[in-house]
Amino acid sequence: MRPTKRGIDIVAFAGRRLWSHVIMLRSLSRVSHVGLLCEHDGVEYVIESLEDVGVRLVPFKRWKEWRGKITLYSMESVFDSQRQEMIDEGMKLLGLQYASPWQFLRSFGFASRALMRRLVMRKDVETNRFFCSELVAHLMRKADIKLPKSPVEMTPGDVVSLPFVRPVVERVK
Repeated sequence: MRPTKRGIDIVAFAGRRLWSHVIMLRSLSRVSHVGLLCEHDGVEYVIESLEDVGVRLVPFKRWKEWRGKITLYSMESVFDSQRQEMIDEGMKLLGLQYASPWQFLRSFGFASRALMRRLVMRKDVETNRFFCSELVAHLMRKADIKLPKSPVEMTPGDVVSLPFVRPVVERVK
């Protein structure tokens, strides 16, 4: 696997289903899901973490079948070696489980977040399980890309709003 020839790094999705709207509303974001785009033998794939599935590699053409808005993003000021490191690390994580409901509650619940801060408890309760934006942010951090907060606190909207991430193509289905 390697970075795409067309310079696209991140794929974001804004779905039309209820769960997508809940994620966008709670995170004050315009997207509900993100993944890392890569390529092998001319075929584009997405490394993503999906509920009930976990970390997986899926052909990008399957993303195109989803109903909603897909936006492709490029990371500026990021070296090709860092892109490759993100992909290599993502490939190592294939098969890991999706984040548990407890991690979601810890990361994004209003009351639970405040209580955990007050009790000085860890932000990441399961370091080997990821939700989508946490996975992409984790891969960025592994490639020595600076982030404004912990990967476990990153929402899909946070990922695509990073100062070095720029939209390239937007498509509505």
